[in-house]
Amino acid sequence: MTTRSSGPVDLDGQTAVVTGAAGGIGRATCVSLAREGADIVATDLDEGRLAETARLVEAEGQAVETVLADVSDPSDVDTLREVALDFAETVEIVVNVAGVVHRHDFSEMTLDQWERVIGINQTGTFLVTHAFYDQMVENEYGKVVCVTSVSAKVGGVISDAGYAASKSGVHGLVRWLAKNVAEHGIYVNALAPGAVKTPMTENEDYRPEWAPLNRLGEPEDIAEGVVYLASQQSNYVTGTVLDVNGGMRFS
Repeated sequence: MTTRSSGPVDLDGQTAVVTGAAGGIGRATCVSLAREGADIVATDLDEGRLAETARLVEAEGQAVETVLADVSDPSDVDTLREVALDFAETVEIVVNVAGVVHRHDFSEMTLDQWERVIGINQTGTFLVTHAFYDQMVENEYGKVVCVTSVSAKVGGVISDAGYAASKSGVHGLVRWLAKNVAEHGIYVNALAPGAVKTPMTENEDYRPEWAPLNRLGEPEDIAEGVVYLASQQSNYVTGTVLDVNGGMRFS
C-alpha cells in the first residue's frame, strides 16, 4: 500500500495506549496526546498516580481508561488489550514508556536483576506492541513509539549493563518492525531521551552540563517528541531513533 503524506498534528478520533503512564514521561505523554485530540488508555502499576494521570487527561477534554498491568506479564497484557479494544473500536497509537533501571556493578549483578530489567524494558515492549499489531494490520494504519534511552547509544550513562542492553534491544526491534510492517501502513520509531527529571532519576547524579543546552530534560520535552512520531507530521519517518537529549549525543 502507499502511505499518506505528512500533515499537521490531528489526533481527533484516535486512541493511544500509553504504558508507564503513572508519572514522568508517561504521564506527560498522555496529557500531550490528549491535548491533540486522542483518547487515552493509560496503564501502570501505581493506582493512585494513574488516577491523577486520568484526571489530567480528562482536564484536556478527552476520554480515558486506566488499566493496572505489569507489561512483562503476558496475562496482564492480554487484559490491557481486552480493556483497550472494549474502550475503543481501534487503537491507532501505542507508546511504550514503561521502564525500570538498576545501577549495579556488573560483578554483583544477579540473574534476577538482569531478567527484571530485560522483562519490563524489552520483553514488555514486545508484548504490548504485539498485542495491538493484528488490529493495526487489519486497519492498515498504526503508530508505534518506543521511549528508549541515550544509554543504548553510548553504552550507558550511570545505568548498569541490563538497562543499556534492554534499550539497545528495543532499537533492534524497532528497526526490524519498521522494515517488515511498513507495507501495512504501520510506522515504528523510537525516541531516545538523555537525562530527564522524572521520579526514576531523582536523587541520581545527572548533571546539566553533560548536555550543550545545559539543563536536564523535562518530561514534556520527551512527550512532544512522542506527539511528532505518533501523528501525521511524521508520515515519512519510520525505523528511526530520534535523539532528544539536549545535545548530549549527536547522531
